[in-house]
Amino acid sequence: MNSAELNVDDKIFTHQYIVVGFRPEFKVSKHISLPVMVGINAVRNAYYDGRSLSAFFKAMGREYDPCFQIAPYFSVSIVL
Repeated sequence: MNSAELNVDDKIFTHQYIVVGFRPEFKVSKHISLPVMVGINAVRNAYYDGRSLSAFFKAMGREYDPCFQIAPYFSVSIVL
């Protein structure tokens, strides 16, 4: 869809972004701990679509709408 076809009054911008993870903290000593963070970022492509109820249900069945792209993450830090 090019900018000439896009009319923001008739369209809605849609995207999905999810962050999921957990953060346990390990005590090394009385004053030192190691927080560990493990999780995933999931994102789905953004697109413009019609603002009607029929356009909403039509968008749910589209074949080109891909599944989530997932990126894992992991980090460790030292807390004094």
